[in-house]
Amino acid sequence: MQKRRTLAMVLAIFAIVMAAKPSLAQQNTAEKSEAAKPAGSYRLDFTVSEMDDSKTLNSRAYTMMLTGARTGQVRAGSRMPVQSAGSETGPVTMSYLEIGQSIDCRIEAEQDRYLVLDTAVDISSMAPAPTGGEVPLSSKNPIIRSLKAHTFGSVEVGKPTVISSLDDVSSKRRFRLEVVVTKIR
Repeated sequence: MQKRRTLAMVLAIFAIVMAAKPSLAQQNTAEKSEAAKPAGSYRLDFTVSEMDDSKTLNSRAYTMMLTGARTGQVRAGSRMPVQSAGSETGPVTMSYLEIGQSIDCRIEAEQDRYLVLDTAVDISSMAPAPTGGEVPLSSKNPIIRSLKAHTFGSVEVGKPTVISSLDDVSSKRRFRLEVVVTKIR
């Protein structure tokens, strides 16, 4: 009888302690959500470099400010008109292609000196005209070259990090996207 009473008391204390203490799974979820809530303000300096072998041919810099889990966007380029032939009864129509560079970035999580960035880059350009020829926009459809990357990864604040490197399929050129993150507050 004494053993049953002791066992019942131990089980009751165990049940009270377990009910009061959150489970390990709940603690891990709370820790993850705490780390996953980006709250700081950051300046992100992106550099897009065009390289031929190891020689840098061209380099462009773009900066965006991000706070919390908002998405930042940078667009640089031109709208190129492209004429399409109309039907016998319809008029000729004009449409526009976006040519240039676009970068979309979102801070997914921050922890200590590191940020987890979700970054998308799209680089497009018009292919050069054939040797000795010119492609008038009103009569020919231009060839558009495009390089796209979507990355998800951790970067250290203050340290330059290459987050994407893309080879141009029609040349020996390589495009590299690098970011430096600076904490503002």
